[in-house]
Amino acid sequence: MKAILIIALHLFITHIYGQDHPALPHLLTQEPVVKEGSWQDEKLLLNRIFVDGYHKWNKDSLINVFLPRILQERDSLMNTVDDTVRQRAILYYYSNGLFDLSNSIFYKIGNDEAWKIIADTTVTLTPLPDELSLIHIPMANQYLHNLAIHELRKFSGPEVFADATGLSIDSLQRLIKDYGETYLALLLSKNYLPPYAHERYLANQLLSSIDKKNLLVAETIREELTNHFPNSSFLMVCNQELDRLNALLLANTDHPDIIFLEKTNDIVSIGTLLKPFHGKVVYLDFWGTWCGPCVAEITQHTQALKERFGDRKDIVFLYLAMDSDQDHQKWEQFIRLNTVTGFHLRKNNKAIEPIWVDLLHTENVPRTYPTYAIFDRLGQLVTAEAKRPSDGEALYRQLSDALTHTENQKK
Repeated sequence: MKAILIIALHLFITHIYGQDHPALPHLLTQEPVVKEGSWQDEKLLLNRIFVDGYHKWNKDSLINVFLPRILQERDSLMNTVDDTVRQRAILYYYSNGLFDLSNSIFYKIGNDEAWKIIADTTVTLTPLPDELSLIHIPMANQYLHNLAIHELRKFSGPEVFADATGLSIDSLQRLIKDYGETYLALLLSKNYLPPYAHERYLANQLLSSIDKKNLLVAETIREELTNHFPNSSFLMVCNQELDRLNALLLANTDHPDIIFLEKTNDIVSIGTLLKPFHGKVVYLDFWGTWCGPCVAEITQHTQALKERFGDRKDIVFLYLAMDSDQDHQKWEQFIRLNTVTGFHLRKNNKAIEPIWVDLLHTENVPRTYPTYAIFDRLGQLVTAEAKRPSDGEALYRQLSDALTHTENQKK
């Protein structure tokens, strides 16, 4: 169990460190909201880190050459503006950029902890955003997020983390399982953030979870926000957005094009899985709510796919999720909240294995998520390496070829 928690911490940091702040937290900012400025010049060194390959430099060059140049550029840019708010916007823009650099080299072999020196230096040279900055500057709010991940990275193992939060190893494992790793950063934030920043961070993360349509996590964070700040002025905005998410869930409860297969325990092979769809081409998606690329494909690219074949009644979109039995509600909510039209079933890791074996004729081989397969009207496999929805025209050609081929079969 301890090993699992360490892996979970590792995955958490890998997944969200340095990501852009989601859209909804802008609702908590007020005019003047500083989003644009001279710091967006593409010629600036900070904006060319990955274009020019500075993130691949060795430790000595990064720390002794690159980092001083970045800080000098930041200070020079700040000196060109007189407005305090815009100066702070530049400060936090550069701090977030340095966090992105730190993250990009985090797993680089032989980096000699250059990532840590950059992150530590950033925190040392960047003051915690004051209330005014958090009100007016989105980059300051993003800095709170980066700071939270930096604090999480300090923990070398689950025992230290458990001591810091006052929770048992088992409790931490359960929280990760139920609400995702992001919740760990929230638990820690009250230990080092002053109340005004802690309140803002909780509200930002609550709105971020709503933006991602993660209702279970959002409701849990709202409870955390309410417990610590029962009179928070942010609760009105957060509750309104959460109400909208619940309304969407309710509206899609009886969506005619979202179909959950019944008697899924009887589905133990490709044949039994495809039997209800005889006479149609099937695009099968192996996915999971825990799988970032799977979620991205579904939420960002499948709409275009379905619009492309929207008038065809002889193609089926079938989603087979590998999620644990404990995550059944999470799985079902995800489908309804994201309006994932098509046919759905869920199996745990053990129950899904016979279908994998039937598809690939292999055992004891790691399964890749997402995986896509195409079957013809007779239930015969066309390809077990179908393109992803994000591949666009390449996938559309595969499906069109399958439809044309199987039309000839009928003749």
